[in-house]
Amino acid sequence: MKIRFATLNDMETVLEISRALFMESRFNRYTFDASKTIEAIDMMTRNPGSSCILLAERSSGEIAGLLAGYATEYFFCEGVVVQDRWFYVLPEHRGSAAAVKLLLAFRQWAEVRKADELCINMSVGIDMKRFNKLMTHMGFQCSGSNFSLPMGNK
Repeated sequence: MKIRFATLNDMETVLEISRALFMESRFNRYTFDASKTIEAIDMMTRNPGSSCILLAERSSGEIAGLLAGYATEYFFCEGVVVQDRWFYVLPEHRGSAAAVKLLLAFRQWAEVRKADELCINMSVGIDMKRFNKLMTHMGFQCSGSNFSLPMGNK
């Protein structure tokens, strides 16, 4: 399993993995907007200094998952945070090295940007117990909780 940066040539693959994430997540009550997702993928791949999309690629060339994120300053101080935007491993590749290798590569990307903090959030509601176990194993500390309240508009 190797980790590499996504390019514009990976647009369809990243879009399909994003769609799979969407369908498995709590967000599946909304309508998936491919054009909006393509815009985000395009913006992230064109701005490698402040954002990235990492792909976990098997030796067969099959993509097992992705971790996309960005670097920004906190609004309340000079500290730089690197944060995930999408983090998803396809169900058939869970338990492989994909998630760990994606996290390690994202950490390295954050270190190059001299980030003060690396944040990975769980807001999609997929296998939260397993996710929490992985993040603790990787040395992350829990620093809060995510809560949502569907408002009935969708």
